[in-house]
Amino acid sequence: MFDRAIKRVSDDFPEEVVSLLSRIIGLRARKLLGIVQPNLPPATVEADRVYHLGEPSPLLLHTEWESSSSLGRPDRFLEYNVLLSKQTGLPVKTVVVLLRPEANSSDLTGELNRTIPEEPAPYLIWRYSVVRLWEIPAETFLQVPGTTPFAALAAIQANELPSMIERMEKQWQQVDEREARELKTVTELWLGFRFDPAMIHQLFKESTMLEESTIYQEIHGKGLKKGLEEGREEGREEGRLVADRQAVLRIGSKRLGEPTVSQRVAIEAINDPARLERMLDVALDASAWDSIVATE
Repeated sequence: MFDRAIKRVSDDFPEEVVSLLSRIIGLRARKLLGIVQPNLPPATVEADRVYHLGEPSPLLLHTEWESSSSLGRPDRFLEYNVLLSKQTGLPVKTVVVLLRPEANSSDLTGELNRTIPEEPAPYLIWRYSVVRLWEIPAETFLQVPGTTPFAALAAIQANELPSMIERMEKQWQQVDEREARELKTVTELWLGFRFDPAMIHQLFKESTMLEESTIYQEIHGKGLKKGLEEGREEGREEGRLVADRQAVLRIGSKRLGEPTVSQRVAIEAINDPARLERMLDVALDASAWDSIVATE
């Protein structure tokens, strides 16, 4: 849900994303030379996004965007850092961006130490930066169009949303129609994770054109593609989930009309078959989409 949106925004607005992260972590401003496609070993998961920065001194900015929590991630990030440096001969600055509190973990301290028990000092100290979006004022992300969606994950209260969305819409007027549509789609999806979906839909005043949004199409198509992969149990299970989600949406739409963007995305994010079955039962008699989405 987050990965494809992050990659699309970071690829469409790399200079704005790099400038933003540099300001947050206190990295001296540098010119963006391009996005690096790492040639990492097959057993290594590809780093999220790596940017080649130029003067005053060349380096790579290695970014990891995290939406869920697990221990041991600093070791993995260090591995990427070393491989990238070896591959390019450039110093590498690693930045871990936590998209929501659920992505936090106790070992993300910004410093990885390796010690030998009988020795007083660590034999390895590796420092990286951690950015927790929910701790950063939303204002930080409203200065340029490309970073506006991140304000949806920042330190923001419900009563501040109308003025924030108004600021966003003014920024989106500065980019072309396709880019504005993608930025708006991501923003509405992410706000729907944190606030009442009906309120978010009302604040945006008009429905985002989902069918024309490539970000939404990629998110929506990911599960379907998995479901069609032959011979894989994971794919078959995902295919069943996709069918159940579509059934909930189809029945609900016939009875109640189209759901909002956030309601649709909330349903398509469900991976519990039993819950989807209960939602199907509720959809047969529900008087509003909210009661379907709220089914536990």
